[in-house]
Amino acid sequence: MRSRKPAWMCLALAAAPAVACVGCGDDALEPSHGAVATVEVAPPMATVAVGATVSLTASALDASGAVVAGRKVVWAVADSNLATVSPTGVVTGRRVGTVPVAASVEGKSAVARIEVLPVPAVAVRVSPSSRDLTVGETAQLKAEPLDAQGNVLSGRSVAWSSSRPNVATVSATGAVTALSPGNAIITAT
Repeated sequence: MRSRKPAWMCLALAAAPAVACVGCGDDALEPSHGAVATVEVAPPMATVAVGATVSLTASALDASGAVVAGRKVVWAVADSNLATVSPTGVVTGRRVGTVPVAASVEGKSAVARIEVLPVPAVAVRVSPSSRDLTVGETAQLKAEPLDAQGNVLSGRSVAWSSSRPNVATVSATGAVTALSPGNAIITAT
């Protein structure tokens, strides 16, 4: 005598593969929002003065270009003598030059090019501030470029000019020569 399985078991066994196939089909249609495909750094190029800072941001993107949030960004700078970068992407200029700064997320990286510039001169102090000369006499002036805090900046080139070159001339090194009676303004830039 042959035993027969109950009908409900056969139906359940027959339905199980169909459910499994539908489940697999749904997974294949879902886009993968978790995988990082690329990283973007903004801005891709920036300038910063020695001693100043500039902030960079990094975005992790999936294959469709959507932002993948909540991922850890690791920052690195190619030459820490030129600039440093904090764990949050803040770059501090240390020495004049150009340096790449990279942001990496789960093995994907992007690079920003940072140009470190000299501290800008905001003023030039000329000494002496005034001088009386007789015709034919020469006097040496000194120019000191200053930063925003009033500190003297070294290693800067200075351009000299005279408002009235027929009255007084000035050399490239700041030597003023009186040529005729009158007043002239000597400018150091």
